[in-house]
Amino acid sequence: MSLLREIRLELSACLFFLSILGMVVGVSFYLSPQGSPDFLRTIHGWIGDWIVWVTFLGLLGMFMAGWYFLDLVWKQRQFRKLLEAPSRTVFVRNLDRTEEIARDLSAPYRKLLWEKKEELKIKE
Repeated sequence: MSLLREIRLELSACLFFLSILGMVVGVSFYLSPQGSPDFLRTIHGWIGDWIVWVTFLGLLGMFMAGWYFLDLVWKQRQFRKLLEAPSRTVFVRNLDRTEEIARDLSAPYRKLLWEKKEELKIKE
């Protein structure tokens, strides 16, 4: 698998953080440009007329990267819950969904699924 697929949780978290930072910078400029702390006014000066785009991209990125990040976290939790099935029958019944989630997540999750299938003696 590709490197981007393996580190997409970390990338989405970083993009989410940067988007929040862009929103804070943009909103602070529009709400109180003179009342902002000195370091924010310095950043406003560096950004200049591009503050509109920083605010817009921060808002857009906050929703997109935030949704993607939370979706990956939700899939991790669901995967672990499906993997801890109380019986072999329940595990086999949910196997399609578990395999689908393992494909969406990184290689360690596919390995965990493979180990669980070996433990329960489930063939492909």
